[in-house]
Amino acid sequence: MLYGEVGAGKTHLAIALGHRACQEGVRVKFMTAAALVAQLRQAAAAGLLEKQLAQIDWHELIIIDELGYLPIDNQGARLLFQVIADAYEKRSIV
Repeated sequence: MLYGEVGAGKTHLAIALGHRACQEGVRVKFMTAAALVAQLRQAAAAGLLEKQLAQIDWHELIIIDELGYLPIDNQGARLLFQVIADAYEKRSIV
């Protein structure tokens, strides 16, 4: 987890880690927390949540940027937690 003030370079460092992982053949997914939650909400509304989660699970490294930047309601928090819980001991998350 990268934590610091605005402009400290957290996103830049996360992108660099993801880029290097890609160079090593690692499947990487980079999204903002807001975009990820929105994508999961749409999938859930369409009855495609499991399919969307499987697509995310295919990646070996998941980079979630701007976590805590915008407030997330209870449903969004549960969906985000599901992604993180599904990754436990299976893949890396930044």
